[in-house]
Amino acid sequence: MIVVEPTPSAALLELHARFMSIALVRRPFRGGDCEGAMLVFACTDQADVQSRVAADARSAGALLCRADDGDDGDFMSAAVLRRQELCVAVSCGGASPVLGAHVRDIIAAAIGDEYGEAVRRLAAVRSRLRLSYATPSERAAAVRRLLDAGWIRLLGRGAEDEADTLLASLLGEVTVAEAAHEVDPCIRIP
Repeated sequence: MIVVEPTPSAALLELHARFMSIALVRRPFRGGDCEGAMLVFACTDQADVQSRVAADARSAGALLCRADDGDDGDFMSAAVLRRQELCVAVSCGGASPVLGAHVRDIIAAAIGDEYGEAVRRLAAVRSRLRLSYATPSERAAAVRRLLDAGWIRLLGRGAEDEADTLLASLLGEVTVAEAAHEVDPCIRIP
């Protein structure tokens, strides 16, 4: 990935430092910068630069995502919230990326890290759920009972022993750690 940015933000500098796959070019955009690219994201607050990036992307045959009101983009990206393996994306169909980001932030206030932990734990016991409940609808009902019993709230409060006990009762008294070994011996649940 190549990012052309004359004045990188602290967040961009942090990403650049963490991921060797991000090449940071500290200068203004130039014609020809899109050559060889498959995807181009035009993300400036300068309409003239956005238009030049769009023209260069077209010339290079790259797909374009514009983070402004330009209507010549090929696709749009959603506002994304991640909690480990849980991913929530919000899109307004390009009508208002700001509104999409606002809605994502509202969701982020309600969906804490415990939801990512819940995904991890359910993934670890998935094969056991299949053994305990024969049909997809029975499995879904069992997981709903777990959720309705406040399992995620327990994870959010740090009451992991209580959460594990509740999950074990759902699985027929098999512990979370035992169920994790059935799925993948590399998965370890502390």
